[in-house]
Amino acid sequence: MRESDVDDSTLDQGAASQAHEFYTSQIPNNTQLPLTKEGDPECYPLVGNLMPMTLSTRTNIASLPTEILLEIFKFYVSKGMMKDLQWWCILRVCSRWRQVILDTPYLWQEIRTHWHPEIVKLFEMRSRSHPLTIQRSAFPGVSFGGPSHDFEGTTTARLVAAHMSRIQDLQLGWVADDVDNRENMYEVMRRCVEDANFPNLTRVFLGSHSHYLVTRSIKLNAPSLKVLKLYGLVPDSTSYPNFANVTVLRLQTLDLAVEDIIALVEACPQLEYCDIQTYVSASRHVLPELQPLPSSRVPLRALKDLNISHLHWMSLLRLLDCLEIYPTANIRLQIPPVGLRADNIEDVLLRIVTPLILSYDGLEISSHETTLKRSTERGFLNFNIPDEKDASYLAFSRFPRSLSYFSLPTIGVHLSSISIAKISGHWIPEIGDIWSAFSGFPNLEVLSLRECDDINNFLLAFTYDATAVICPRLRRLDLHDSYCERLILLDFVKERHTKDSLASIEWARVVAGLFPEEELSELRACVEILVEEPRKESRG
Repeated sequence: MRESDVDDSTLDQGAASQAHEFYTSQIPNNTQLPLTKEGDPECYPLVGNLMPMTLSTRTNIASLPTEILLEIFKFYVSKGMMKDLQWWCILRVCSRWRQVILDTPYLWQEIRTHWHPEIVKLFEMRSRSHPLTIQRSAFPGVSFGGPSHDFEGTTTARLVAAHMSRIQDLQLGWVADDVDNRENMYEVMRRCVEDANFPNLTRVFLGSHSHYLVTRSIKLNAPSLKVLKLYGLVPDSTSYPNFANVTVLRLQTLDLAVEDIIALVEACPQLEYCDIQTYVSASRHVLPELQPLPSSRVPLRALKDLNISHLHWMSLLRLLDCLEIYPTANIRLQIPPVGLRADNIEDVLLRIVTPLILSYDGLEISSHETTLKRSTERGFLNFNIPDEKDASYLAFSRFPRSLSYFSLPTIGVHLSSISIAKISGHWIPEIGDIWSAFSGFPNLEVLSLRECDDINNFLLAFTYDATAVICPRLRRLDLHDSYCERLILLDFVKERHTKDSLASIEWARVVAGLFPEEELSELRACVEILVEEPRKESRG
């Protein structure tokens, strides 16, 4: 199962009673062939009746070699659109297919605890000694609208205790409708997991789904663990020695302290993907007392993606100061508006971005987020304020403040590429403000103004001061799907071409059909390569 699949939303549900109705309503009641072979110690009449077989059914792939059939079956079961037990319909095609499936433990390795007990036992037996995936959904019965046979977690507890050495993938979710139920289910799942030793467990998803988000700790004895995902839970520190091979870490929890995050990621030296969402409880109006942090930085050499959401900006600063993150990592920071004000947003950006900005040479700004990128290698830094109604979000997003910040002498003087996209007309700053900002980008080579309502002021800013050429290295101009007056654009390219041939635009992209042929010829005389592309239909 892929990393992105380990989530409660992927745990498709169903119950045996509803499955029986589903299959018997679609399959003719022909010759019965039980799912158990002769010699099996047990026979399950319910399961046998689920799947009558039509012996006369023909198919062009019925005679394929067994090896190819198995590859098809594995793909069909694991990646197809079938839910729960619906893949059993292929058992009815012919006796050969049926026998191949019955003799292939791989197809019986995934057990969902809400199934009817007899079906669960069948999968236990058919999977033999092969690795197991155990799934318990927080929302049973979704697929067929039926009840769960594991409402109190007893099936889960039995399966974990009986097969802990075989379990390779463990996905346990539970819902908490009220405080009592939340605590009861947490205790059931905690005992189920903490009392077990999982020598071969590589993937874990444990999640408590509740409107009353409360963080609890849980201990894991899984030395082979590679993927760890917890919702409403945090790993007990005694589990940290088991995390030496963890490459994927995802936490969604409450009031997680910076020192806890640092200790956790330090326990995962092979960490490649880290996603931490930590929410502040309603009762906490101020930051907790700051605890001392490690004097040395934690190296994250293998890190490819780091996502941090809703961590207070002061805590975020402390965290980033303690982590050694390599420029090839993709970093996404979602900064909550708590503690931010319109008058301190630039100071916050200064403290977060300044230590990292020299690793990037490109800047992208849209109406919702800002991203620093590397032009030749992997790696970016993306940050935004999620609350669009908050004053600090407006201050962060509004031009020219966000652009002016990056034009400070010690910040963005090295930037060679700037992309501004999807800016509505009422956000466009004054010409003088744009000129002031772009004067701070002497190394700018590529400027992209895409899908903006009005870019006239941007073009006029380059001729605002007749005595100087701003951005003298600018060579490429992408104006695709943005509106501007034809003569303003024409004057812009002529001005640069006439004033300094070294500052001429070498490549430009404009909306097709914007210029009449005469003006288009003038434009081509000043631009070496002119690309015309139709306007996107969505923009009219």
